[in-house]
Order: sequence, then C-alpha cells, then structure tokens
Amino acid sequence: MGAALRRRWRFALAVFLVIGTLAAVTTFLTPQKWAAHAVVSFTPRVETGISPDSVALVAHRYAVVVSSDASADSVARQMPALGGGELADAIGTELEPGTGNLRISVVLDDREQAVTAANVAARQLVGTAGEDPLVNSSLSAAATERAAERTPPRSVLLAATLAAAALLGVVAGVLADRLGNRPRWRTDRAGD
Repeated sequence: MGAALRRRWRFALAVFLVIGTLAAVTTFLTPQKWAAHAVVSFTPRVETGISPDSVALVAHRYAVVVSSDASADSVARQMPALGGGELADAIGTELEPGTGNLRISVVLDDREQAVTAANVAARQLVGTAGEDPLVNSSLSAAATERAAERTPPRSVLLAATLAAAALLGVVAGVLADRLGNRPRWRTDRAGD
C-alpha cells in the first residue's frame, strides 16, 4: 500500500482536497442547533415516607408530561415566536438514574429561545408538580445561555468529515494504482 501511495500520492491528495473541501463547506453551511438544559429535582415529601424508587417512578411520569404536545403548546403560548408543533419536537427529557433529577432539554435554532423554552418548561413542571401529594419539586438548575451548547459541535463534524476524506483519498490512490498496474492480456488469436 505504501508503494502504491508513493506512486499515486498526487491523485490521493486531489481526492482528499476535493472531498475535504466539499465536506468542510457543507459542515459550515449546515445550520447549527442550540441545546439548553434545565434540571428539576423531585424529593419525597417527609410525611409520605415513599422510597427513592417510587420517586423515580413519579419523576418518570412528569417526564412524559413535560414532553407532551399539551405542555409544548403551553410553553409556546408564552413564547409567541415559536409554534407548539416546533416545540413538541424540540423538547426532550432524561431521568438521571438512581435520582429524582429530571433533565429537560430543548434544541432550537436560536440559543436564547432554547434557554427560555427550557426554563419555561421547567417552571411549568415545578408548578404542575407542586400539588403532588407524594413528592416535592424544585428547579435545581436553570438553563443559561453560557451553558447552552451547539449540537452537534462543528469541530467534531469537521474532524470526522476530514478523516473520512483522508481515508477516501488513500483508498482512491491505492485503487488507481492497482487498476493502472494490472497486467494486460493479449487478445490476438491465431488465424484471425
């Protein structure tokens, strides 16, 4: 393979440059999304004496509530720039194992809107769960613009696409060498 690349390095480099340039342009033209996260914690009410497993079950129920279409519509009413349908697809939840912590994630095109939507959804959930006879709920960590993250990070996308372009360049160089150096068979027939 090394000898093939020494002979066809220009071709491999050309393939890498073409594919790498296209991949880089595509990466930078792809719209970025912003993910904002808020955490709501659930703890058992003292008078109930329920177990941590029961708290996790209750928190799971609220995870379903916060990611429902009705909840997304309610958040959207407080954010006129967004529609409920867009938010229903943008809100996700994750229950941290072994805890009563529910992470609410909102992924949108605009960082400020993602942060606002995550905080509105979390405050709504705390309000909804406030009357629950089994658990207390509180906003443990509000979403902030500084903590909002790009999804997926451009640097990761760019590194992956350039690595793929380099691999394709090497494969193309080796294939070009093998196809260019294969033996030629004579097709002369006696008597023709």
